[in-house]
Amino acid sequence: MPTRWRSWTGSIWAVSRNRCSCSRQSPSMRTDGLVREVVRDAAIGVGVADTPEGLSALHRPGCAAAIWRRQPLPGFQSWIDGLDPALLPKARVILRPEAVCAAAIQICEACGTPDCAERARLIDDVAALAEVFSTVMKARWLRLRLDVVSTNACRKFHIDAVTARLVCTYRGTGTQYGISINGADPQRVFTVPTGAPILLRGTLWPEVPWSGLLHRSPPIEGTGETRTRARARPGGRSGGYPMRQSNRGATRLKTKRRDEDPMREYDRLPADLRAWLATAALPWRPRSVQRAFVKALAETGDRDVALTRITALQGRLVARDAAAVWGPDHPAVRGEQISK
Repeated sequence: MPTRWRSWTGSIWAVSRNRCSCSRQSPSMRTDGLVREVVRDAAIGVGVADTPEGLSALHRPGCAAAIWRRQPLPGFQSWIDGLDPALLPKARVILRPEAVCAAAIQICEACGTPDCAERARLIDDVAALAEVFSTVMKARWLRLRLDVVSTNACRKFHIDAVTARLVCTYRGTGTQYGISINGADPQRVFTVPTGAPILLRGTLWPEVPWSGLLHRSPPIEGTGETRTRARARPGGRSGGYPMRQSNRGATRLKTKRRDEDPMREYDRLPADLRAWLATAALPWRPRSVQRAFVKALAETGDRDVALTRITALQGRLVARDAAAVWGPDHPAVRGEQISK
């Protein structure tokens, strides 16, 4: 195992901060740490690894998910659990794996996450997991999301319309999963430990027969709990398998084919628009955001008011789509804020 991955209990949060240099080499993926037996805290068809290399077990026949079993450092966990939810990093970006570290720093700065050793560990960990995932999936681009969740978002058991997804919950209850029989909800539900990454196959993975593994976000609405998680999936046709024309899921909103480089377009936006887009609920094209902002700014003459206007526009789009796809009882239709 490369030296940069070594630390107590298998957590990369104990490694040097100097690793976040965007020039490190990808680790080779071996399955030395894979626990092949059915263990007490995992379902059949889920590989449990004690090293990041073991996550490559996702490519083994019959392995619908792989978990890196590790424990967060106590100091880090106390810090992120006690952080004001308004200061937790939240963003959605498309970028190359080697750019994740720099992007995570900018996201933390934009969200006001306090600059300290624990924040540096979080940034390092997100960047390292992106490296591991991109190596497993042979992905040159990633769609990375940092989410702050306090509702019952994604509370129903499902399988994502992607080739594979990485999920790591840093704060709160981890992802829940189980085996479905004949499409019904799992009778036995397992919970991924906080701080332990899980790789999950999606509907675009060429899997025959289907394993029956479903997952969900734990229902926490009304409990006062706030979850923080990092999610990633391959950002294009570089995930090692052919992809369908669309993997957006159900939507009635108008879509357009994107020919431009999204990150280059994003970098051209002014700082306040970049910060807004990083936490947007919809996958806006940077050009569309700029067009809507310029129109609002021309009408109001105030940048803050213009940002408020495009936020309201986004809310209307989300509500309209939610009503068409999910029905009138969806929280977005009732005007409630949705965390995804």
